This record gives sequence, C-alpha cells and structure tokens, in this order.
Amino acid sequence: MGGTSPRRKAIFPKNVQGVYFTSNAFVHFGVPTLLGRGLLPSDAPEGQDPENVVVLGYQFWQRHYGGDPDIVGKNIQLVHKSYSIVGVVRAAVYVGDGEVYLPLKVTADPVRTYFPMIRLKPGVTRAAANAEFQSLLEQFAKQTPTHFHEHFRMAIEGLNDHFVTDIGGTLYLLLAA
Repeated sequence: MGGTSPRRKAIFPKNVQGVYFTSNAFVHFGVPTLLGRGLLPSDAPEGQDPENVVVLGYQFWQRHYGGDPDIVGKNIQLVHKSYSIVGVVRAAVYVGDGEVYLPLKVTADPVRTYFPMIRLKPGVTRAAANAEFQSLLEQFAKQTPTHFHEHFRMAIEGLNDHFVTDIGGTLYLLLAA
C-alpha cells in the first residue's frame, strides 16, 4: 500500500466551537501558543475582512490531528471556507469555550454585541476605572447619540464575577457538604 495515510480529514461536517477574538487577544490575556503564533493585528486590518487564519485549541488539535507537530501552515475547512492554521494554543490554557480561534471583524452594526475585556494596571480600582470609562462613554454619547441608550452605564466586573454569580450558591452548598 502506498500513498498518503488515511489521517483525519481537515473538513468537519460537525459543529466546531469557534471563538472570534480581536487580533490582540492572545497577547492581552498572555495566552502562549505551543506551535506557531496567536492572532495578530495584520490578521484583521481595520475596515477590511479578516484574513482566513485560525488558531487551534490544544484538545481540538489532539483529537482531530493526532498532535501533528507540522500542522502550522496547513489548511482547514470551516463554514465552507479554507483557513490557514497559524498556531496551536498550549495545553491547559482556557480561552473561552473555543476549539478554534478566528480573527474578529469589528463593525458598527447595532445588532452585534461585543464583550470588551480590559486589564487594570496594578493599583487601579474598579470604581476608578468605571468612573473613567463612564466619562468617556458620556463623551461618545454626545458625539453619536444614536449609538447609546439614554441611561447607558459602565460596569467593570472581574473575570470570575459572572461565574461566581451563576454557580456561587452551588459552590457554597458543596463547600458546606
């Protein structure tokens, strides 16, 4: 028998959990890649469609590519488009619920919802950051009133706050048991 081995195909007829990130997300969160690179600003130039590049999650890479160390530069079919694999995230790194990570095209579409994330400098409180952002938002609202609701408020939350609110009661119950 000759030819190529019947390794796993790069076309996925099943749903794949994709997460769209801005091009600085991997650097912002300090997410290291095992192979290749994360997303870069050149992957999603402002005012243009993003490049067809993808970063694979570690588990996805293991499950569908058997941990192939030469995966970077190969193509994968997602939603009837071919994407170039530019990196693989390290094991035990949690970045959203993604199996694959794609560059996000930021638009002014009022239907789209974005969840911006920031890192506060050491010593900066949430209250101070909220006040600073609220001031900026009020300036933006004056410049573009159609983009803001009348009583739009800014609220900075910690990364774990949402999870603690959702499952905090269950955690307390488990701790008590």
